[in-house]
Amino acid sequence: MISLPEKTKLINAFADEFEALVNKMLDAGTEHHMLNYMLVRLTNETAMKGGPQAYFDHCLWTQAEGKRLLGEFEARYGDKLDLNELAKGNLIAKHA
Repeated sequence: MISLPEKTKLINAFADEFEALVNKMLDAGTEHHMLNYMLVRLTNETAMKGGPQAYFDHCLWTQAEGKRLLGEFEARYGDKLDLNELAKGNLIAKHA
């Protein structure tokens, strides 16, 4: 097992390369949904290899992150958009 400082160094070493690869894929027309799918698939596979506890922890973290993102979205757009209509696929602005 590697130490936290070593993990941080590793992440920092590859962050720029990873971001460059993502930007290259976006520039080539890859949709953000596909990038997300690829990352979720890879992280799920990695978590599954860690056994039931690792996979369960990953599922809980993913759920919590989704809730956090929805909260962030609602804070940003909740007063501007009708979120019930948006959930139905209709982008309807609220009128002041």
